Amino acid sequence: MNTMTMTSDNDSTQTLDREGMIAELTSVRRLVLDAVESVCEAGEIVAKWTRLGVHTEELAAVSGLPEGVLRQLDKVGRGALDPRMLLDRYPAHQSVMRLPLAVQAEVLDGPVVLVEVKDENSPPEVRRVSVKALTREQGYQVFSSTGVRREDEQVAWIIEQRERARRAKLSGPAPSAGQVVLQPRTDEGPGYILVNGVRLTHAQLEQYAKATR
Repeated sequence: MNTMTMTSDNDSTQTLDREGMIAELTSVRRLVLDAVESVCEAGEIVAKWTRLGVHTEELAAVSGLPEGVLRQLDKVGRGALDPRMLLDRYPAHQSVMRLPLAVQAEVLDGPVVLVEVKDENSPPEVRRVSVKALTREQGYQVFSSTGVRREDEQVAWIIEQRERARRAKLSGPAPSAGQVVLQPRTDEGPGYILVNGVRLTHAQLEQYAKATR
């Protein structure tokens, strides 16, 4: 018998039946493939009824299944979502779900190109990684709503995001509810007052004060 040893956390040594493990993992693989096939079949059924005008809310009430699950199955049945997307979750999951079906299959089956730019003085570094290794932000970087961004497009995306962050830092945080911000008159402009996010000029504020006396 083909066996292997394994040491657990409590330092006790256990003997594992390798042939038994292979047989059971083969069974697991078959069960997963069956699950994918079942998801496709379920999707076809759900899509059949939604095409007839039945809303997923009604299907949920009848079936007892969560409406969110039925909406995803409907996308599978309509050919808009790879069924494997329902069997796994990872940080870039939402970005992959927005892709066309053919592109979903492509990125799930192979690595994707990821561009990294450490700073504006460093050249871009290109890596090929699994889609499951991407962070949520990298998912937005790598994927658009129609496909995988090219290397130059990813560099442009990174630069744009950093510029947005720079502008936001310079402008400061937005005023909270109830906050009043005063921008005094200057030679370059009349100034204004920001009240609860509403911008008023000094002249408008004076008119309001006169009208409420």
